[in-house]
Amino acid sequence: MTTEGGGWTVIQKRIDGSTDFYKNWVEYKNGFGDPCKNYLIGKIAINTYQVSVVGDSLKFHNGMKFSTYDQDHDRNSTVSCATQDHAYGAWWYNDCYKSNLNGKYADSALRDIQYPAWNTWKNHRALKGTLMMVRPK
Repeated sequence: MTTEGGGWTVIQKRIDGSTDFYKNWVEYKNGFGDPCKNYLIGKIAINTYQVSVVGDSLKFHNGMKFSTYDQDHDRNSTVSCATQDHAYGAWWYNDCYKSNLNGKYADSALRDIQYPAWNTWKNHRALKGTLMMVRPK
């Protein structure tokens, strides 16, 4: 990837609803999908990050472990954020979310917390596609 000086690794990409991102801990650990379409690299561990121009919707979740429907690591004591409404999907949840790129896919800009969203950019409107990239500092 050559954006902003290059050196990027794509860790998550969604372009359509053909891949279900509601997966268990082992599937997220191992990675899944097709790098040309919908994809998650696996063994995700983000310790430091720099936010793009669309705002910091990940800050609320800073320091959190990754949660899936079978591994709950969020701070919500009444519900697992990854399983609420069987739609949220896996993420670094704090007390549910300000961002969630692995939610239930929607073909239009629906407004609901179960869909892929980046709150500081589209205010909980479903994102039709996402791309998450990292690079060394």
